[in-house]
Amino acid sequence: MKFAKPFILVIISLLVLTCSHDEQVENVATVGKINITKTDFSKRYAEFLEVSGMKDNLKVRYDYLRMLVDEIVLLSYAENSGFANRPETKSAVERKRDQIYINYYFESYIHPKLTIDESELREAFRRSKIKVHARHLYAPTLEKAWDIKQELSSGSSFEELAKKYFSDPELANNSGDLGWFSFDEMEPAFENASYLLEIGEISYPVKTSDGYSIVQVLNKEVNPFILEHEYKENESWLQLEVKRRKSAEFLKKETDRIITDLDLVLNETIVEEIYNKMPQLREELLSGHLPELRIQNVSDNVLKSKNGGWDIHKTVVKLSEVQQKQWKRVKNLGDFRDVLKGLAVREEIENRIQREGIPEKAEVIRTVNKYRKSQILKILFESITDIVKISEDEFTKYYTDNKNEFLSSEFYEVAEIVVKDSTLAWDIFAQIDAGADFSELAREYSNQERSVKNGGYLGWGELPQFGKLAKPISKANIGNVINPFNLYDSYIILKVLNKRPPRQLTFDEVKNKIEYTLLPEKRKKSCFKFVKNLRADTDIWINEELVNNLVLDTQRGVS
Repeated sequence: MKFAKPFILVIISLLVLTCSHDEQVENVATVGKINITKTDFSKRYAEFLEVSGMKDNLKVRYDYLRMLVDEIVLLSYAENSGFANRPETKSAVERKRDQIYINYYFESYIHPKLTIDESELREAFRRSKIKVHARHLYAPTLEKAWDIKQELSSGSSFEELAKKYFSDPELANNSGDLGWFSFDEMEPAFENASYLLEIGEISYPVKTSDGYSIVQVLNKEVNPFILEHEYKENESWLQLEVKRRKSAEFLKKETDRIITDLDLVLNETIVEEIYNKMPQLREELLSGHLPELRIQNVSDNVLKSKNGGWDIHKTVVKLSEVQQKQWKRVKNLGDFRDVLKGLAVREEIENRIQREGIPEKAEVIRTVNKYRKSQILKILFESITDIVKISEDEFTKYYTDNKNEFLSSEFYEVAEIVVKDSTLAWDIFAQIDAGADFSELAREYSNQERSVKNGGYLGWGELPQFGKLAKPISKANIGNVINPFNLYDSYIILKVLNKRPPRQLTFDEVKNKIEYTLLPEKRKKSCFKFVKNLRADTDIWINEELVNNLVLDTQRGVS
């Protein structure tokens, strides 16, 4: 299990220090044989203050200097111990280098083609004045999304389908309610659908990053004051936002154009045969091995383009470039085809990078050198922290000492009556108040099939599972009937039949939570100990007088 390491990220996200060996220059510190000059420190420290928003004082000054010293100590260890030259380290550094080349290519040759016209800016500004309240139903595939759409058209309610299809308890119990949102708070495709729908209207399936959504707009709030001077004041921001939002779609079109230019052809028979071997192939590739695939017609090309053909071996080599998070998106044969096409596009872009001489450009070389060091530091820290484990004794002690932290929510047993009309809901409530039988009324009036069948009985649930109904339920006593509660297009009358206090969660139920609590701190201590030992073996001199009396110019770094 991976955990965030904020203390590491602070160090490796800093620009790696360029150090000087010129003895004529004033030095803030010397680490081994490497000097940190007054000019370099002042400039970078001023940049750090500007980015972080922190105020200069001696504590911040020395903390920053300590990070730079640690950085040099760690990089020296990585270089001198051979860690930087390990195959896995070099491979990670090369991947980062290649990504820098690709990023530079897109920023210099592709993104300049992306243009924004004024109508797009004004539409974005208009949307920023509108708030939308919407709910949705999720499906992993287009086919399933159309099935859900058909169920809605056949009379099923959002409430029923949310409980049927959402695994998230909150969304299942609140009918997929997403609350209120405005411009740039949702994925562009989802946002576009929401802004185009009228109140109450239900969308067709909308493609999102992780599947498909059926969207219904419940309400809209419009700020009618759209002032020209306000638009002008926000025009620069709107330019950035609209360009950022258009980038994904624009890059997809550029990628499709490259695929067309490549005259790309897949050997569907072989592609399907490789895909059928994917579980084992993927496992071996992610472990760093290049497996030997046994398939029929091994001499045939898997893929052909204007850049030549890929035989089985070259295809496996190309697939070894795919990262774990990318593999997780491969759910079917179509996704696997897209992976192969993406790798062919990448090969073409790499060819263009070489033709344009991007690796020889001075600014690219500087960026590569900077990120080489930060990548080595990142991998080094991961090698230190990934071996840190929590012992069974540590697990047990934390559980025993903190049992009060590990309690479930209260449990409630409830029954419901659901109707569409508020007048009817209050009439039913009055009948219950006058002594009418709740179960009989549920069978007679409720529009939920489960209520009719079970006399309104819903069963037991933890309080958070009831979503927006949790608050009124928590305030009710056993036997109480709760006033009609408006939830979207329905009115719900609830009766609390019974309740149980929170229960003590078992050790096995909370073990992962304990690990999540303890592991970051233990990893942090392991890193600090490692750095402390390296510092103890390194000659470090700090020019305290210079550090204490340093005068910063926030514009230039040093006065």
